[in-house]
Amino acid sequence: MNAAELARRRRAAEAFIARGWHLILIGPTRKPLKSCRLCDNDRTNPDYVPHTGVADCPHPLETCHGYQAGSLDLGHVLRLLERHPTANLGIVNSLSSLVTIDLDTNKKQAPIPDKYADMPGIIDGWDIFAYVLERYGARWPENTLSVGTPSGGLHLTWTLPRGMTVTSTSDGRFGWLVDVRAHGSYVPAPGSKVRGGEYKRHGDILDPVPAPEWLLHHLRATGHMPERAKPRTEFRYRPRPDGDRVGQERLARIADQLVTAPPHTGHAALCTATTAAAHLVADGLVSEDEAASVILDAGLARNRGEREIRDAWRTALSKAGRGR
Repeated sequence: MNAAELARRRRAAEAFIARGWHLILIGPTRKPLKSCRLCDNDRTNPDYVPHTGVADCPHPLETCHGYQAGSLDLGHVLRLLERHPTANLGIVNSLSSLVTIDLDTNKKQAPIPDKYADMPGIIDGWDIFAYVLERYGARWPENTLSVGTPSGGLHLTWTLPRGMTVTSTSDGRFGWLVDVRAHGSYVPAPGSKVRGGEYKRHGDILDPVPAPEWLLHHLRATGHMPERAKPRTEFRYRPRPDGDRVGQERLARIADQLVTAPPHTGHAALCTATTAAAHLVADGLVSEDEAASVILDAGLARNRGEREIRDAWRTALSKAGRGR
């Protein structure tokens, strides 16, 4: 990369952070840069240190842990760009109070769902979004940040009220070929150059405007706003007197982080906890039965279903090489 391109990315980082947008670095495949050796959770990696995320990561904030590593520290982001000059910037919606509606094209020529079969002109996510606008009597949002994607799609971004939680989905819940990027998600920043092309801003609008009421209503109606979390049941870890002290301390910390994880991270927190606990078992620091019991109790206290917990535990054990 030439100096002019790096300078452009530095200016972009400064502008985005000035808007209060947390940034990460992403590669040409639009994925966050690969984790370092300390964070690469691979049984063949002897340097991996078991941990559950940024909070107990064994080194200062880096490129590891995806959207969790989003930063408002301009100096930190610029230092990362110096070390990774070909990387792009990613905007962490979950930390920046943003929601992006991602309109996809029908790249794989998938059949139109029966729900829309009788609607003339439905071809892709653009048409579905236009149909939603029509339902609410709303006009096309020309007043907010709009970014074209390399595949011919579109990212429409709005700000969210502080403290509002909107769940990210890619299951068509908002509408066919329409994804929602909010909590627990990120989007490539305008100007990102990836395989296939560039994310180009449409028009002269630089900033997103507050999400309109019709959008919030639709997000609520399609299940993107979680119900208020149920009160957590009591959880208390009681270590075995004959157990390994280091292993039990780590298991207790893993369980506590699962129980106290933010409301919108329930399943992700469960997967992280089961993975970390399974590695404790694989390393011989705790017994499989003890870890399974503690994870089950912590997961139930976190209001996760018993079947979900047991399925996640079996998967984690299998990946750690200890599946039964």
